[in-house]
Amino acid sequence: MSRLWPILAVLLSAASADAGLHAASNDTHLFVTVPTTVETSDGSETVDVLVRRERFAEGRWQRVRKLTSSAVGLAVFRGDALVLDEAGNLRLIAPGRASAVTAPRPITALATVDGTILGNTADGPLAFDGAWAETTLVFPEPADEVAVEFAGSRYVFTPTDTGVSVQAFDASGTPVGDSTPIDFNVTPPKPPSWPVWLLLAMLAATAWGTMSLRSPPPPIAEAKVAPAGAGRRFFAGVVDIILGYPVGSYLAYTYAIDALPAGTASVVVLIGGFSLYFLLTAAVELATGRSIGKWIAGLDVVDLDGKPATLGALLTRNILRIADVWPIFPLVIVLVHPLRQRLGDAAARTMVVQRTPPVSVGPTSAPS
Repeated sequence: MSRLWPILAVLLSAASADAGLHAASNDTHLFVTVPTTVETSDGSETVDVLVRRERFAEGRWQRVRKLTSSAVGLAVFRGDALVLDEAGNLRLIAPGRASAVTAPRPITALATVDGTILGNTADGPLAFDGAWAETTLVFPEPADEVAVEFAGSRYVFTPTDTGVSVQAFDASGTPVGDSTPIDFNVTPPKPPSWPVWLLLAMLAATAWGTMSLRSPPPPIAEAKVAPAGAGRRFFAGVVDIILGYPVGSYLAYTYAIDALPAGTASVVVLIGGFSLYFLLTAAVELATGRSIGKWIAGLDVVDLDGKPATLGALLTRNILRIADVWPIFPLVIVLVHPLRQRLGDAAARTMVVQRTPPVSVGPTSAPS
């Protein structure tokens, strides 16, 4: 495979700096400027879109910013992109912000040598480490291909009719997978895949089952029930999280991540997962009087008199469910509270009990 690189260099000669395609990386981030055709009121124009890939979000390309002027140089500085445009302007670009960078002499090109960012000038290169300084490093000759090393692989970029495609190679030069496009011209919504439909159908069926099997809990005095134990309540909570969080995380990652700035993947996934968990648990509990997890664990929510909790009480305890994001806090309260109440229960004057039917005692024969 070592003979493949000269051939690739010839085939990829179109991916030169003149095409507006540039790539740069460090240990954690990979940036690419993608020439993209966009529709305008006067027709269409080609602009450069800066996209980013984070090491932990393998396989996901995220739009960072549309550049106002075509890029002629690109480097990575501490996780931000250092972009040189055709007007000679330098900017440090990060998700949601951009700042100008001044240099003592006009910069005509950017490169990275041994981890040092170099800016080429008419009087020799300058080194950039937050500020420009003289250096003895030699500015490299322009490459015939756009390729960078990132996360243990070599990525080679080629322009296409709609954007840019990328092919990964391992250390021996063997292609890893197929060439994949980076296209931001058209981004239609992705239809849910069959696992999502299956999970949603399972959630709907389970919610319908809890509603159809709903019956008011027996009063505490008649059923002789006590507050549910912390272990059973913890089990019910885990079931509710398992039912809602993975689906919400998947949907957030699939539909929202491309529309948000880079670097927000983990936050979007976290918010999406817990949002569906909160909504699903609250909806089922308001409709049936108990969540799916409580139904499976055989638990009921009642007021302090042993009667079924009112809608207002159920709404109050679910609004305060946000405190359950960190499970240690509510678990400690449940363990020490005499009625095993969490924060939402205390505010709504409710408690969780184990559904135990009254024990029927048969007639005893009188002593002879």
